[in-house]
Amino acid sequence: DIQKQVATLNNDAIVVLQDPPLRVTGDALQFNQANNTVLASERFTVFHKAEKINMVANEGQGNLAKQVFKMNGNVVVTAERNQARLRSDQLTWTVPTQGIVAQGNVVYRQANPIFNLKGPRAVGKLEDETIVVSGGRVVTEIIPGS
Repeated sequence: DIQKQVATLNNDAIVVLQDPPLRVTGDALQFNQANNTVLASERFTVFHKAEKINMVANEGQGNLAKQVFKMNGNVVVTAERNQARLRSDQLTWTVPTQGIVAQGNVVYRQANPIFNLKGPRAVGKLEDETIVVSGGRVVTEIIPGS
């Protein structure tokens, strides 16, 4: 819709940002130029090229001006630098600070040193490996000899 400055993108759609270097991909994206937002009604991916962080979710939205993404449903985050992986039901990612808030069935795994965290909520930063899992029952598994 040109008058509303909204573009509906289907089938392998891509929205690319230069600063920060982000790529949003999916089969059903709606880009609103006036609000500088992207809405995904189906499974989509956000990839940060410089930080090598990849996030996938069933649906969500991103405020490109504020650089904040809210992801819902089967969220999976992978960070190449420290080989970390986080799964949750919902996640908010603030790109400038690299801060994340994950909620619902959170599982965080890290390769070096090897350990797993599980709980209902996690707050932290993937790139500097500071993740705090809290709320209800929290399980920590540390693998010796790693």
